[in-house]
Amino acid sequence: MNLTQSAVSKNLTEIERMFDVVLFDRSAVGTQPTLQGQTLLNFARTVLGVFEQALEEIEAQQHGQAIRVKIGITSVISPMLLAKTTELLKTSAPDCMVRLEEGDLRTLIPRLRAGELDMLVSPVDPDYMAVDLKTDPLYAERFHLVVSDDHPLLAAVGLDWKHLTEYPWVIPSSPSTVYAKLTQVFSSNGASPPKDLMEATSPLPMLSLIQHRYAIAVWTSQIATLHAQRGLIQVLPFRLSFRPPPVGIISLKDRRHGTLAVDFMNCLKSAAKGM
Repeated sequence: MNLTQSAVSKNLTEIERMFDVVLFDRSAVGTQPTLQGQTLLNFARTVLGVFEQALEEIEAQQHGQAIRVKIGITSVISPMLLAKTTELLKTSAPDCMVRLEEGDLRTLIPRLRAGELDMLVSPVDPDYMAVDLKTDPLYAERFHLVVSDDHPLLAAVGLDWKHLTEYPWVIPSSPSTVYAKLTQVFSSNGASPPKDLMEATSPLPMLSLIQHRYAIAVWTSQIATLHAQRGLIQVLPFRLSFRPPPVGIISLKDRRHGTLAVDFMNCLKSAAKGM
């Protein structure tokens, strides 16, 4: 910042005097924002994010460059939804750049707040929702049990919960409630939860476990249908009673979105109508 420590301290003191609150707790081990300080930091990041977004759009228009929209996605989102959305967006903005960054809500929400992402497309897990977040529902999902196309359970007669405990399981690590609900439903059906249980954040490692370990996987209906059509897995004829959270758009309530981000949201909603 090309400032001395004393100059920074003086500026912070003036800001605290202006708001008439203590914004930072100072100690021998460092300086940490107070609750009011964190509120002001979040507001400052929002202002800077909007400014940088406007600057990026202006520069892109001046130099004929592509305007970019940055989307955070979780691994359970349907690839077809993203493909249809991008196709719709490209009809009106063929030169735009869509940047998709995969993660889970634990890592994506802080990046959304910091202005690094325009929005998230994810199951709206209530455990991660906060007062500063806005959600727009897109479509509802179901869970399916899927196995390899040569799995012994495909030939089982009278398939029940006890049959399912004989093989390894792999479940999505997000949404966070899957493990708890799975344990509950096993117990309510008189069976012990599987001892060989794994979690994965992406369909690719889950697919490897399905094919090489005879693992039973819990997949959302969109992901299961896509891989079944490719002949990579089979859906077990076994209905799960619990559902994942609905998929939606997660954004900041007070964030001003650029034109391209608004267009992307509208395209998402249009693409989701057929799902």
